[in-house]
Amino acid sequence: MKKQKCIIVFLILSVLVLISGCIKTESKEHEVNVNPEPIDITESVPLDFEMETDYSNIMVKTELSVYPKGTEKIVYTITNNNAGKGFYYFSIPYIEYYDKDEWVRLAYYPPDYYQEIGRWDICGIEGNKEIPYSCNGVFYPQSILNGIEDGTCRLVIFAGNNEIYAEFKFEE
Repeated sequence: MKKQKCIIVFLILSVLVLISGCIKTESKEHEVNVNPEPIDITESVPLDFEMETDYSNIMVKTELSVYPKGTEKIVYTITNNNAGKGFYYFSIPYIEYYDKDEWVRLAYYPPDYYQEIGRWDICGIEGNKEIPYSCNGVFYPQSILNGIEDGTCRLVIFAGNNEIYAEFKFEE
């Protein structure tokens, strides 16, 4: 009898711990994304290209300037216009909406958010120092917590210690 009570108490505690973990995850999804921790751009990497130290010549753009609200994904391209220089970028774009003369950060949690959180990536091509390096990313509009209205938006991309932007519009 004592063994059964111990097992029941253990199971109840296990369920409570699991439930509390789920509640924390759900409440996290209601928060607006905060900027990632900065990365040390001076850290050397064991790759066959030079890393960028001046991030002022990196830009980002989307494929289109206007998207219908039902768009499932938006592909963007980050390009370093300094040929042959690799660069750090944060793996998850953030989104802002232009509302009443100011940019407002929205809560954005794409499908792989919890797997990728806090991940910085490097863009570069080993052995090729002649071309500007570019990489693509994907933004999923349906992963904006409270949806999106018609209007002007911008992706916020973290490249090194800079924020770069790609403006576009959503229209019905």
